[in-house]
Amino acid sequence: MSSCLLDQPLTQTVALPQTLLRDQVAIVTGGSRGIGRATALRLAEAGAHVIVNYAQRKSEAEEVAHACRELGVRTLAVRADVSDCQQATALTETAFDHFGRLDLLVANAGIFRSGAFTESAYHTTCPRAGPEHLLCSKRGAL
Repeated sequence: MSSCLLDQPLTQTVALPQTLLRDQVAIVTGGSRGIGRATALRLAEAGAHVIVNYAQRKSEAEEVAHACRELGVRTLAVRADVSDCQQATALTETAFDHFGRLDLLVANAGIFRSGAFTESAYHTTCPRAGPEHLLCSKRGAL
């Protein structure tokens, strides 16, 4: 038997204190399923208000948002294709419109582009949409 932790099955989860991220505001891109879903739920467990971003899976995103609400936080499910700069900017503005701030941005959405990944392709994904708001508030984590 190997002593590597990665070879061991995960059998339990550590509970997070509800005050850890109390009243912080988080956007989780790609939050309707998989790692994004799990991240949104853990952030809510820790007391963060969560914006669950989705591109196509509205009902799944709404289920995640409902589960977050059941943990006692405010939440929204917001459709936005974060590979589109205008939609990504509108998503971050939603955080300010509904919560007055943005503290955490979990960039989890899978964005696929065929062809070479050039500097111009990098900039077309608008990596500054969320961080720009975080910089303006002089706080937050990406």
